[in-house]
Amino acid sequence: MILRPCVFTQGLYFVIMKNMRRISILLCILIMCMFAEGCSVPGSAVSGNAVRDSESGAESGIEGHIGDGTYKVDVGLSGGSGKASVTSPATLTVTDGKMTAEIVWSSDKYDYMLVDGEKYLRLNEELGIEGDSVFRIPVSELDKDITVIADTTAMSVPHEIEYTLRFKLQGTEDEGSGYGTDEEHKRVNSRISGSNVLKGIRTDIAADGTYIPVNIAGDDGRAIGFDNTVNRRYADMFTIAYSDDGYYYIHIEQTGDIIIVPEGKSVSILNTDSEDDVYDKSSGDEESDEAGDNEDSDKENEAVVLCKPFENIYLVSTAAMDVFAAIDEELSDIRFCSLDRKEWYVEEAAAAFDAGTLEYAGKYSAPDYERLLAGDCDLAIENTMIYHKPEVIDKLDSLGIPVIVEASSYESHPFGRIEWIKLYGALTDRLTEAEEIFDERLREVEPLVTEYEKNSTAGSEETGKKKSVAFFYVTSNGAVNVRKSNDYVSRMIEIAGGEYVPGMPEDDGNALSTVNMQMESFYAEAGDADILIYNGTIAGGIDSIGELLDKDRLFADFKAVKTGEVYSTDKNMYQETMSIPMMVMDMNRILKDDKVSDKELIFLKRIE
Repeated sequence: MILRPCVFTQGLYFVIMKNMRRISILLCILIMCMFAEGCSVPGSAVSGNAVRDSESGAESGIEGHIGDGTYKVDVGLSGGSGKASVTSPATLTVTDGKMTAEIVWSSDKYDYMLVDGEKYLRLNEELGIEGDSVFRIPVSELDKDITVIADTTAMSVPHEIEYTLRFKLQGTEDEGSGYGTDEEHKRVNSRISGSNVLKGIRTDIAADGTYIPVNIAGDDGRAIGFDNTVNRRYADMFTIAYSDDGYYYIHIEQTGDIIIVPEGKSVSILNTDSEDDVYDKSSGDEESDEAGDNEDSDKENEAVVLCKPFENIYLVSTAAMDVFAAIDEELSDIRFCSLDRKEWYVEEAAAAFDAGTLEYAGKYSAPDYERLLAGDCDLAIENTMIYHKPEVIDKLDSLGIPVIVEASSYESHPFGRIEWIKLYGALTDRLTEAEEIFDERLREVEPLVTEYEKNSTAGSEETGKKKSVAFFYVTSNGAVNVRKSNDYVSRMIEIAGGEYVPGMPEDDGNALSTVNMQMESFYAEAGDADILIYNGTIAGGIDSIGELLDKDRLFADFKAVKTGEVYSTDKNMYQETMSIPMMVMDMNRILKDDKVSDKELIFLKRIE
């Protein structure tokens, strides 16, 4: 580096040249300090705002970003009237360097959020839950204010309200211990650290995929023979093995394993040493003989132990209520639920409220623990929303109320959802009745299933010969929400004999089963659809073509509107899980006969 005198005096020039070495050193130090301010130091787990992924060692090197993985973040909320709040901590998921957070509001009135001009719809229907609005939104930076818009329908007219969110990292989650995605739901039992967990279980997998435990002992210390398995025709998310003397071993994908023990019995880990790892309901204690531990601990499972009878169940999963009602219309085993009387469309649930045998015990996020204890609650059946509130699991467990998490909403086949009746039958000593009811509900629709499977195997030769059907609803701001082609509703339409439109991609980079479209794009895809079905499960159905046109005048140009082939569902479609086969039959009727009358339909109504 050479400094020329230019306008400097000759004396100053010689001073600078004389101290050139010192100046160079100072400049190097200054540059290094500036560099370190925004970069991480090699070998350090945390430096400034850059965080190293504890599992992979990956580091983003970008301020406010973190490595791939699942994390807990504190969420700060400001703006609005100050009445609304969001659940904190929240789950932050980082995939390929992109951060997304699951936001749970304190109200069910939010229908969409806007982040950087992009719209994100609430996920409640996709997650199979009702209640507080849930969203998955992108997070651009941590420890920075992020402006978002949330649309609320709580007032007479929907309003977009501006809020500010700020996400602050708590720390990394252990592998598989997050609370927001399919992968994070695995091995939930490791987080239910109470006296109702039996560890050290070894399993084999039968030819049909059923998990068979091989080292569980009964009261006599001998191995329990789980020699029987429950046949599953459509469900992929659970397996059931059981013994002749009433023990059940249930494996639920993404949530964990369950052992159901007959009344007055106990289970232990089969051990040739002097002591067993025993779980007995009377003592509530688990004793472990370290000398008998299996050396291959990474191959061992653990399971929540449920001791019969279950007479005061807290049923948080609303979609399961109709399934229980199909087995026992009196709902004699269900004492508590997470919806109030006016929110139920399941007739048996409403009747149980009126009879005083069913009562509201709080939402999944805020159970009424005193009421549950006073009512001798002996089991809580949650849906996957409980992963947003792991402290609720811990609290219930500390009160001696075991928790299981059902995952029927993850079934890809529509009839897989109702096949969960077999699992609930095993819980309530009604397995035989459950199997019979399942077969009966499917009997009428079986010919359609057979034809659908034959066509699926043969290929797509029939595509184009079938009537096309669009299933959708219009959001409060005019966007059109449609199902993806791999969604269970799309599958129902195909089983019924129709062709689902629009042909949205099955995998577009997110796990949601719906996608939002602009009206013009929807018209381009579904304008020539033979049949339109308006999804009334979100904000209610429509009663006239006029109501549809009020949502967008472009509907007047749709083929189905011109031919009078527009139908709507009601809000009870979501809660009445066991009626999925009847819904398929309704779809089949409108596909076969464009003159079908409303008297012949159960869940659909023609819109005129």
